[in-house]
Amino acid sequence: MFLYVKKLIMILFNKCYINLLFGLMVTFDVWKGLLFTSFLMIVVLLIVISKMKARSLKMQTLYGATKKELYSTQKEVKFLKQKLENLNGMLSVYETNENEDKWKKENTFMESKVVLTFQEYANVGKKPSASEWKDLQKLIEANLPAFWQRMSLFDGILDDEFRICLLTRLSFSPSQIASLLGISKQSVTNKRKKLVLLLFKSDNIKKFDAFIKALE
Repeated sequence: MFLYVKKLIMILFNKCYINLLFGLMVTFDVWKGLLFTSFLMIVVLLIVISKMKARSLKMQTLYGATKKELYSTQKEVKFLKQKLENLNGMLSVYETNENEDKWKKENTFMESKVVLTFQEYANVGKKPSASEWKDLQKLIEANLPAFWQRMSLFDGILDDEFRICLLTRLSFSPSQIASLLGISKQSVTNKRKKLVLLLFKSDNIKKFDAFIKALE
């Protein structure tokens, strides 16, 4: 009887052991499947992130190139616009065919290296050096002797005010003059008000450009 009971216990123990092993195997397979699935999801996620980063970098590069091209175009448009204003300023002085020779001389003068350098400086906000201001004054004195002589007769004007007159004669706008002198546009306006009253005995600042260009 004892042996029978012992044998029965062994059989039951073996069955429980087998069931336990089977359960562990099933559990291991489930975890193995979950780990494999998680690994695949991580790989897919990394691939997606990598593609998104590459796309973002490509878009940033394209944006940078587009922004640079836009800035270059805007700068060129600004330069051409100012050049057109300069030509219109010259046309306002020489409106008839009688001044054709004078017009050609003026155009050559305005296209000189010194004047073009000042135009470039004005568009980028750079102040000319002292030697460059001297070069401009020499150029005006040589090409516009009558204007230079009339300007030399005026007493009591400061260097900046004198330069405002020179640049106005060359059809530079107030904002460009402000950039070249390193002062505010309002300061240029105030100086122009002073000059139109001091030099031409007028309080009409709108006629300042015409007064200056008539000094010949």
